[in-house]
Amino acid sequence: MLHHKFLEKYSNASKLFGMEITAANSEIGELEASFDAKAIFTNTAGNIQGGILTAMLDDLMGYALGITLPPTQFAPTANLNVSFLRPVTIGRLHGKGLILKKEEQVYHLAAKLYNTQGELLASATSKSKAMYKTVLR
Repeated sequence: MLHHKFLEKYSNASKLFGMEITAANSEIGELEASFDAKAIFTNTAGNIQGGILTAMLDDLMGYALGITLPPTQFAPTANLNVSFLRPVTIGRLHGKGLILKKEEQVYHLAAKLYNTQGELLASATSKSKAMYKTVLR
């Protein structure tokens, strides 16, 4: 199910990364998306900077969780662990985010980023806690 109210509006960061959601399942909290790894995101070695990749992985997990929550809730990232497995060059990246498990209002999430050849580039796990949006007001 790709159409979901949550997916109608990308965040500014997601737009910056050229995020395009290609598949989503709100029943189980899985999402697939593509990103543009642009030249402006490179470090001095010419590879995509790790913080950019981390943000892309965070987007994958955040949207995978977001499509399962009611409109009155959101779930900010509480912690995030990233493994960089190989240098990432300019080009299109593909990723998948998913919910691993839920313990009360805490969600355990995972995401992976791949290049167009299907090579695993980076992976992440995180925890997020669901809360009502009125908590921030």
